[in-house]
Amino acid sequence: MKKKKEKVHSVEVNEFCVFKQTEEDSRENTKTIGIDFHLGLPVSEQHRVARIENPSLWNILEEILYSPKDFDVSRFLKDRIWNGTLSKSAASTPFIRFVDGMTLNDPDLHRLEQSAVLGIGTARSMAEVFERLATGGLVSQETRNKMFLENYEFSEDYISGAKVSRGQGFMMTEFRGNRMFGHSGYGGQNIRIDFDNRITVSYLSNGLKVGFGDTARTWKRLINAVYDTLERI
Repeated sequence: MKKKKEKVHSVEVNEFCVFKQTEEDSRENTKTIGIDFHLGLPVSEQHRVARIENPSLWNILEEILYSPKDFDVSRFLKDRIWNGTLSKSAASTPFIRFVDGMTLNDPDLHRLEQSAVLGIGTARSMAEVFERLATGGLVSQETRNKMFLENYEFSEDYISGAKVSRGQGFMMTEFRGNRMFGHSGYGGQNIRIDFDNRITVSYLSNGLKVGFGDTARTWKRLINAVYDTLERI
């Protein structure tokens, strides 16, 4: 009996979420979180996870040509040729691959409580986590200030070469005179909070982009749209 061939279509899932804080949010101190974000995904939730895909060669060229100044192509090539820090870092965990190849779709990996790469959730859930941090739902005001607002130093990332201001676990960038705190990730993922304007912005995509964090083309368009809207309010 001949087995029928099935054609599989890949679908890119882009999620974008903006939260605007209210006075009620600021007073809330929730003891039970109940946020749809997982470090160690339960088997019962596996069917909800979108498959991650690396960018095609055409996508790579498109993003580089869109804003060449955002990409240090020569550094990347040198790293590959001379087995630099980025290449060594990727080789140190062969079971977690997302540059050369892709292992992040393995359900067995999703069970690991590994926060650097294997946090699984939605853009809304990421925004909710940061909202709770900002409004005192997870930590005290003093701890929050130490986490987000103190001891930033502008330096070059040892692995990726990205030049960013880093504090105690978070990054700080300025956009149109507004300070945004949070963290960007590989493939364009990003989460930022603006305390002055009382907003949290989160972007996740299973279709990985070439730009790192703030340099990803999709993020640039979204964050411009957010602040265009704020300026009109």
